[in-house]
Formats: sequence, C-alpha cells, structure tokens
Amino acid sequence: MLATLWCLLVRRLVWVWASLFLLVVPMYGQAELNLEGAIDTRVHSSPDSVARSIDAGDLARLAKEKGMRGLVLKNHWESTAALAYMVRKEVPGIEIFGGIVLDQSVGGINLEAVKRMTMMKGGWGRVVWLPTFDSESFVKKIHLAGAVPPVPVSKDGHLLPSVLELIDFMEALRKEGISVADINRMTKNQSCSCLRTSALVSMPVSPCCPLAGTRTYRGNDGWFSAA
Repeated sequence: MLATLWCLLVRRLVWVWASLFLLVVPMYGQAELNLEGAIDTRVHSSPDSVARSIDAGDLARLAKEKGMRGLVLKNHWESTAALAYMVRKEVPGIEIFGGIVLDQSVGGINLEAVKRMTMMKGGWGRVVWLPTFDSESFVKKIHLAGAVPPVPVSKDGHLLPSVLELIDFMEALRKEGISVADINRMTKNQSCSCLRTSALVSMPVSPCCPLAGTRTYRGNDGWFSAA
C-alpha cells in the first residue's frame, strides 16, 4: 500500500516538475531572443475588420525598440500600402511595407487593384499574396456555410491567364526598378527559396530547380508551370 502511494506521489511530482520546466523554458528563450536587424515578413495588426492584439503604429514602435529592421503589414481583405505610408511617418527609423491579398474582397485576381496598390503614395506597397482565405483549397477544407466563392488561380495544373498577366505586370515593374514580390512565385533559372528582388518576401517557397524555358510557381493549391 505504501509502495503504491509512493509511486503515485513520485508520478505527480514528475508531472509538476515537467510542467514548470515547460513554463520556464519559453520565457527564458524569449528573454534571450535577439531581434536585432530582423524582418517580420507577415504581421497582422489593427485596424482590421477582425480583432487584432495591437495597432500597427504600436507594433512598429515595439519592433523598433527591439532593434528590428522592418515589418510587412498584411491584411486578408484590403491593401496595406496606405497604412504602411502612415506608419512610416508616425514611427520613423524602421522599414514598413504593405501589400495586397487577392481574396474576394478586392475582386480576386484583380490586376487593377494591384496597380493601385503600387501607385499608393510612398510606394511602400511591395508584396502581392495570391488568395488565402478564399483560395480553392482553403474553402474546400473548411466547408463554411455561406462562404464566398473561391478564387481560382489554376486549371489542370496551369496558371490562369489572369494570374500570368499579373505576374508579367510585376516582372515589368521589377525591370523598371520597382520591386514588387509575388510571394508564391519562383523565377526561371532560380533554385533558391526567395526572389531576386529588394522587396520583402513572405511565406517562402521550397527550393526547386525549374525546367529550362519554363516558369514555375507555387500557390496555395500546389506547384504550377507556365511556358
């Protein structure tokens, strides 16, 4: 009987110590985390149409205090280029960029919306995300009642003409010296996981070796090729 009670006591002590260990280690790791020069390539902040834990301005101040180099503001439902401009004025000394997610709220694969994003004063709209919440794969997985129709980006393993037109527009801007990154794209003859551009890149793709003479892209629905 005593042996059984002793075993139960030891087990409980082990669980207590294990729990304390799991609580302390993350705190220690955060205390030692060095963010000097870091760039967070996807941050969600207020104002937004859903609850966020911090305003964009306050977030920029906090990042600056930690020595971070920059942030990319992301919103699933509208462009953040204007917000990036205002935050840069409010919190100088840290690089703030915006972008646009091509979900249904901006018209899906909407080249005109992307053009307006790049024309926003300051020119800090630098990142284009293909559909996220409204992508075909996401909508199929969550099966939300009353969800908006998904935004297709491909058919039979090939990107749609509207997506290719978007990418061509961005490539033309890059050649003019305006860096706008399609974060789901990999360029011809490129085997690294990021783009040859000064724009900040988020959600990097896995390294691959595209076939010569083709362009290979990665979207939420998989890998695609285009001649």
